[in-house]
Amino acid sequence: MSPSRRAAFIALCKEPTDEPYSRPYMRRHGIKGSGALKSALDGLAASGYLERKRMDTRPEPTDPLMALWIRERMNRF
Repeated sequence: MSPSRRAAFIALCKEPTDEPYSRPYMRRHGIKGSGALKSALDGLAASGYLERKRMDTRPEPTDPLMALWIRERMNRF
């Protein structure tokens, strides 16, 4: 998994949001820019890591158990 995909996936697991393209959100999670984020989200969706119930909803991890594990593990640091 590329660094931008990893950053986007961890960000969405730790802090789900309806606005992943907001500057404060991207800055908080070390995402370089909106183009990198779009590419990462598209790649994660194509790989089956993320899904959207509808196009106007937030991207969500397909495996809630993995998301919980990442959230618990990453919040320790």
